[in-house]
Amino acid sequence: MKFNKTRCSVAAILINQCFLTGALAMDQDAIIRRLDALERENNALKQRLSKVEHTAPKSKNYATEQGSVRIDATQHNAKRINAPNTDPVLDAPDVNLVASNNFSQNNPNLAAYSKRHFELSGSLLFLQPGTDNLTYGTRVSPFPVPTPNWNDQAIAPSYQPTFNIGFRYMPNESNDIDVNWTHLNTSANAGVVVNPQTQMVGPSYYIGPQASNYGMGQGYATFAYDAVRIEAGHIFCPECSFQFRPFGGVEVANINNSQTGNFSNATGAQVDNGGLNFLSSTVTSKYIGVGPRAGIQTSYDWNDVQLISKFGAGLLIGTQQSNFGMMTTCTVGCPAERTLGPLVGNVQSWTAPSNTQVVPTVDTKLAAAYAFAPTSYGQFKVELGYQAALYFNVNNQYHLTNVPPQLQTSAPSGVYLATGDRTQNNFFVQGPYISGKWAY
Repeated sequence: MKFNKTRCSVAAILINQCFLTGALAMDQDAIIRRLDALERENNALKQRLSKVEHTAPKSKNYATEQGSVRIDATQHNAKRINAPNTDPVLDAPDVNLVASNNFSQNNPNLAAYSKRHFELSGSLLFLQPGTDNLTYGTRVSPFPVPTPNWNDQAIAPSYQPTFNIGFRYMPNESNDIDVNWTHLNTSANAGVVVNPQTQMVGPSYYIGPQASNYGMGQGYATFAYDAVRIEAGHIFCPECSFQFRPFGGVEVANINNSQTGNFSNATGAQVDNGGLNFLSSTVTSKYIGVGPRAGIQTSYDWNDVQLISKFGAGLLIGTQQSNFGMMTTCTVGCPAERTLGPLVGNVQSWTAPSNTQVVPTVDTKLAAAYAFAPTSYGQFKVELGYQAALYFNVNNQYHLTNVPPQLQTSAPSGVYLATGDRTQNNFFVQGPYISGKWAY
């Protein structure tokens, strides 16, 4: 019995060993298969990562300034590898990355320009200034019959060269702060000569049967305009072809305008040529104000060309001043009751008190810009466009509207006020420009 038990125990041990050996062999095969599967997955992931990092860029791919790594996100998402256990989060298209990469491919120079932090600009502008009322006198024909026709004479300013300079800080691609100054200082003139036997020309308040028959009239206007604008803006989706930029800030404006009408008899300015009858009147308006300003700017980018539109509006609060001045000279035909003889250089004036004025403003521009390839020193952009600005009721002018008829007997040695009027006129500037911008 003992011998049999021993044999049975040995047999049982051998059977267990065989079972364990078989089970171990089965586990090893499963482990090997699992490791092989993991290895294949790992290789697939490596291939996908390698495609992201080393895919050869197209001709317009944008290379980052910090390194030579180029990413073609569109190509990567179009050639995703269908590996086992694919992670849907990793394989999901990155919309921002795709948009940014498309923008960089289509506009490599603009993409590089948007990464700059500082920009200096200078513009040559051809601006035409103007106001609502540039009439300096009236021509009467025929004269002195009681049924004349009146023809107002006005000054027509032309486009004058001027400049704008600016500085812009861009902490990132979406935000910027811009400061610019526009300066204009110019003048314009016009003139008319009539036959004093059948016509006359003179200031509109001094027209009538008893007025002096001035034969020559000249109008002269000056314009001084300075505008400093400070604005901060935010660009939505800077990596998109269409960009939207709202902005807000402040504007400081100084607007001065003067308008002169000179009238003399047909003998001209030489007193010894038979005498001189001369009248000159000037109205001036000065305004300086500051106030908030806001607006929107849009741009569409295509092949490094930008199409730009901009609209702004604001309110200025400031001080308004106006003055009316006159000088008359009479050397022939002077009324004895008003003079003791010839009177030369008689100066008169009408001054209005300063007042506070709120001035609404609007401005707009349309332009196209092109960004050149970057260099180690920075990057250049050129912009060509048309701009306009309008300031409502900024000119405050006082005019004579009538003088006592009993004193209009001959060439005046003095003009006496009967009635006057105050007018408020708009001021505008408009014209084309070209800008050069350097970013670094």
